Amino acid sequence: MEFKGIYCANITPLEADGGAIRMDELERLFIELKRAGVAGMVCNGHAGEGELLSRKEKMEVVKLARRALGADYPVVAGVHALPTWELIEQVVDAKEAGANAVMLCAPPLFAWHADRHPDFGIAQIRAVAEAVPDMPIVLFQYSPNNPFYYRPEVLARICREIPQVKAIKMATNVDVARYEEEVRAVRAVSRKIYLLPANGRTFYYAFQLMPDGALSGSANFCPAHDVELFDAARRGDLKRAKELHDQIFPVFRLVYCDPYVYLHIRYKYCAWLLGKISSPAVRSPLVPLPADEGSALKEGLRASGLEPVR
Repeated sequence: MEFKGIYCANITPLEADGGAIRMDELERLFIELKRAGVAGMVCNGHAGEGELLSRKEKMEVVKLARRALGADYPVVAGVHALPTWELIEQVVDAKEAGANAVMLCAPPLFAWHADRHPDFGIAQIRAVAEAVPDMPIVLFQYSPNNPFYYRPEVLARICREIPQVKAIKMATNVDVARYEEEVRAVRAVSRKIYLLPANGRTFYYAFQLMPDGALSGSANFCPAHDVELFDAARRGDLKRAKELHDQIFPVFRLVYCDPYVYLHIRYKYCAWLLGKISSPAVRSPLVPLPADEGSALKEGLRASGLEPVR
């Protein structure tokens, strides 16, 4: 399986009370993203509140993606669990639901620093790979300020030792220098690993290292922009890429900023402000976006040429 182009970590529309998933709206979102040129879908990630969905709901989301997007469209399923046995069960669920690959995050161990003691994470990745050997793995690489961050040499080790790891979602491109260290480390491995930067605010810079695409929640509300920016960078048209970067900057600077705990909620609010979903509701323990942030996002969308309808 190849991982090329813009992959969207899709949001999950919910009823206004945060209860049931709005499957009708999710299906429309899937179809709209595909039509906009998004190359693959990543269901049940952080942007989709995957940790807050039941196993049954996760399977329903993946099944819907497969039906709506077609048999040949790449669908990746986020899986989330601390016990390795449960994580493996979710990988099996995802495969049965029609996913082409799974996205693994570092295990959320209490008071654990993956940069100091990566063996916990490596052991879990290896266990998943051995249990479901024909399921490609996308590894989620967190940013350096996160306790689940893997150092560049650890990423390279994982790729050398576990061939089921086919791609890396690189949230580190918020720090372009660190991101380059990781790109160089992984590219030194003797097989192909697809590199997908994640932080939309620095796409213009990240794309100049010629990754294979990107994996981000920003495509939920500006898919055509992300697709065109990647295409411009890939063909070496940095003038057009810079124009697109400047165009989207007013809203991206508001989406990708502290406090980052609101990042994925901001994706949903932007989609709601643009009329793509009927409610920005989230599930507890997530909380609604503060009113001042919502107002700022609305103005940021306008300044970026995206017209809010709410």
